[in-house]
Amino acid sequence: MPERTAISIRTLSVSAAVAAAASAIGNLALLAIARGGLGMELVLAVAPDSPELAPLPVQKVVLASVLPALVGAVLLALIARFTARPMRFFGPLAAVVLVLSMGGPASIPVEEPATSWILGLMHVISAVAIVGVLAAMTRRGR
Repeated sequence: MPERTAISIRTLSVSAAVAAAASAIGNLALLAIARGGLGMELVLAVAPDSPELAPLPVQKVVLASVLPALVGAVLLALIARFTARPMRFFGPLAAVVLVLSMGGPASIPVEEPATSWILGLMHVISAVAIVGVLAAMTRRGR
Protein backbone atom coordinates (compact mmCIF):
# COMPACT_ATOMS: atom_id res chain seq x y z
CA MET A 1 0.00 0.00 0.00
CA PRO A 2 1.46 3.42 -0.97
CA GLU A 3 2.26 5.78 1.85
CA ARG A 4 -0.13 8.70 2.42
CA THR A 5 1.35 12.12 1.85
CA ALA A 6 -0.19 15.29 3.23
CA ILE A 7 -0.25 18.38 1.04
CA SER A 8 1.89 21.13 2.55
CA ILE A 9 0.17 24.25 3.85
CA ARG A 10 2.25 26.40 1.49
CA THR A 11 1.30 24.32 -1.56
CA LEU A 12 -2.32 24.26 -0.48
CA SER A 13 -2.56 28.02 0.06
CA VAL A 14 -0.79 28.90 -3.21
CA SER A 15 -2.89 26.34 -5.10
CA ALA A 16 -6.11 27.69 -3.59
CA ALA A 17 -5.18 31.28 -4.51
CA VAL A 18 -4.25 30.36 -8.09
CA ALA A 19 -7.41 28.24 -8.48
CA ALA A 20 -9.56 31.07 -7.11
CA ALA A 21 -7.93 33.58 -9.46
CA ALA A 22 -8.30 31.28 -12.48
CA SER A 23 -11.95 30.64 -11.66
CA ALA A 24 -12.73 34.34 -11.14
CA ILE A 25 -10.85 35.48 -14.25
CA GLY A 26 -12.56 32.85 -16.39
CA ASN A 27 -16.00 33.79 -15.12
CA LEU A 28 -15.37 37.53 -15.41
CA ALA A 29 -14.24 36.97 -19.01
CA LEU A 30 -17.48 35.08 -19.73
CA LEU A 31 -19.47 37.86 -18.05
CA ALA A 32 -17.72 40.47 -20.23
CA ILE A 33 -18.39 38.43 -23.38
CA ALA A 34 -22.05 37.92 -22.47
CA ARG A 35 -22.63 41.57 -21.65
CA GLY A 36 -20.33 43.29 -24.13
CA GLY A 37 -20.08 40.87 -27.01
CA LEU A 38 -23.54 39.29 -26.92
CA GLY A 39 -25.45 42.25 -25.45
CA MET A 40 -27.01 40.18 -22.66
CA GLU A 41 -28.04 41.94 -19.47
CA LEU A 42 -27.97 38.79 -17.28
CA VAL A 43 -30.93 39.85 -15.15
CA LEU A 44 -31.93 37.45 -12.40
CA ALA A 45 -33.62 37.30 -8.98
CA VAL A 46 -31.78 39.24 -6.27
CA ALA A 47 -32.45 36.41 -3.80
CA PRO A 48 -33.66 32.81 -4.22
CA ASP A 49 -37.30 33.52 -3.30
CA SER A 50 -37.43 37.15 -4.40
CA PRO A 51 -39.61 38.33 -7.28
CA GLU A 52 -37.28 41.34 -7.68
CA LEU A 53 -34.90 41.07 -10.64
CA ALA A 54 -31.58 42.88 -11.10
CA PRO A 55 -28.45 42.56 -13.25
CA LEU A 56 -25.90 40.05 -12.00
CA PRO A 57 -23.35 42.00 -9.93
CA VAL A 58 -19.65 41.49 -10.61
CA GLN A 59 -19.05 40.97 -6.87
CA LYS A 60 -21.34 37.93 -6.85
CA VAL A 61 -19.47 36.43 -9.79
CA VAL A 62 -16.14 36.90 -8.00
CA LEU A 63 -17.44 35.55 -4.68
CA ALA A 64 -19.09 32.55 -6.36
CA SER A 65 -15.79 31.85 -8.14
CA VAL A 66 -13.46 32.22 -5.16
CA LEU A 67 -15.37 30.42 -2.39
CA PRO A 68 -15.57 27.05 -4.18
CA ALA A 69 -11.81 27.18 -4.82
CA LEU A 70 -11.11 27.66 -1.13
CA VAL A 71 -13.53 24.91 -0.10
CA GLY A 72 -12.12 22.62 -2.79
CA ALA A 73 -8.54 23.14 -1.61
CA VAL A 74 -9.45 22.31 1.99
CA LEU A 75 -11.43 19.26 0.86
CA LEU A 76 -8.50 18.06 -1.26
CA ALA A 77 -6.16 18.44 1.70
CA LEU A 78 -8.52 16.41 3.90
CA ILE A 79 -8.79 13.66 1.29
CA ALA A 80 -4.98 13.63 0.93
CA ARG A 81 -4.65 12.86 4.64
CA PHE A 82 -6.49 9.57 4.15
CA THR A 83 -5.32 8.37 0.75
CA ALA A 84 -2.12 8.29 -1.27
CA ARG A 85 -3.94 9.29 -4.47
CA PRO A 86 -6.32 12.09 -3.49
CA MET A 87 -7.24 13.09 -7.06
CA ARG A 88 -8.70 9.63 -7.58
CA PHE A 89 -11.44 10.67 -5.13
CA PHE A 90 -11.42 14.46 -5.51
CA GLY A 91 -12.03 14.47 -9.28
CA PRO A 92 -15.20 12.36 -9.22
CA LEU A 93 -16.43 14.19 -6.11
CA ALA A 94 -15.93 17.52 -7.90
CA ALA A 95 -17.88 16.18 -10.89
CA VAL A 96 -20.80 15.23 -8.64
CA VAL A 97 -20.71 18.66 -6.98
CA LEU A 98 -20.71 20.30 -10.43
CA VAL A 99 -23.78 18.34 -11.52
CA LEU A 100 -25.59 19.17 -8.28
CA SER A 101 -24.60 22.85 -8.58
CA MET A 102 -26.46 23.09 -11.88
CA GLY A 103 -29.67 23.08 -9.85
CA GLY A 104 -28.92 26.69 -8.87
CA PRO A 105 -28.86 28.23 -12.35
CA ALA A 106 -31.78 26.03 -13.41
CA SER A 107 -33.97 27.19 -10.51
CA ILE A 108 -33.18 30.92 -10.30
CA PRO A 109 -35.84 33.16 -11.86
CA VAL A 110 -34.29 34.97 -14.82
CA GLU A 111 -35.46 37.49 -17.39
CA GLU A 112 -34.00 35.60 -20.37
CA PRO A 113 -33.52 31.79 -20.52
CA ALA A 114 -30.01 32.32 -21.95
CA THR A 115 -29.01 33.77 -18.57
CA SER A 116 -29.42 30.32 -17.00
CA TRP A 117 -27.10 28.87 -19.65
CA ILE A 118 -24.46 31.51 -18.97
CA LEU A 119 -24.69 30.85 -15.21
CA GLY A 120 -24.36 27.11 -15.82
CA LEU A 121 -21.33 27.72 -18.03
CA MET A 122 -19.81 29.76 -15.19
CA HIS A 123 -20.14 26.70 -12.96
CA VAL A 124 -18.33 24.59 -15.55
CA ILE A 125 -15.56 27.21 -15.91
CA SER A 126 -15.09 27.25 -12.13
CA ALA A 127 -15.00 23.46 -11.89
CA VAL A 128 -12.46 23.10 -14.69
CA ALA A 129 -10.26 25.90 -13.35
CA ILE A 130 -10.37 24.74 -9.74
CA VAL A 131 -9.89 21.02 -10.32
CA GLY A 132 -7.27 21.62 -13.01
CA VAL A 133 -5.19 24.01 -10.95
CA LEU A 134 -5.45 22.00 -7.72
CA ALA A 135 -4.52 18.79 -9.53
CA ALA A 136 -1.53 20.30 -11.31
CA MET A 137 -0.13 22.26 -8.40
CA THR A 138 -0.56 19.65 -5.70
CA ARG A 139 0.97 16.97 -7.92
CA ARG A 140 4.12 19.07 -8.17
CA GLY A 141 4.42 20.46 -4.65
CA ARG A 142 3.41 17.98 -2.03
